[in-house]
Amino acid sequence: VGKEELMSLFDQTATGADSFVPQIGTLNGNPVACAAGLATLAELRKGGAYEKLHATGRQIRDALERLFREAEIPIQTSGEDPIFGFYFTDQPVTDYRSTLRGDSAMMAQFNSLLLEQGILKSWPDKFYASLAHTPEDIDRTIEVFASTIAKLKG
Repeated sequence: VGKEELMSLFDQTATGADSFVPQIGTLNGNPVACAAGLATLAELRKGGAYEKLHATGRQIRDALERLFREAEIPIQTSGEDPIFGFYFTDQPVTDYRSTLRGDSAMMAQFNSLLLEQGILKSWPDKFYASLAHTPEDIDRTIEVFASTIAKLKG
């Protein structure tokens, strides 16, 4: 895969601790993950894929923001529509430190309530839109948001 002098940098026994470069990653050395990554790239090359991802994410994000606003529970969202996060805070979220102001206990409760109703999202705060999400999936997700937010409101 490369010249010995370069590849040896990834071998701690060859270079020692001072020169060693750890090589880790999602797709490294895993042929199944590599195949999945290549298949994903093929899907993303299809016409309209990115538009659909953005539209799906926007629909989910808009509904989440609207439902929390209606429940008078302050949240802040950040990121791009296909991959966005949200935080239980009324303060602007502009960097990592500002995300720490969010109510992590409420986020844990929200995530648990979603999971009980069959909605799995990234822990703790991210949503990922998918090309596989159907309009019915989106509607179901929004319905679960509504019932979950009602439970949070108490």
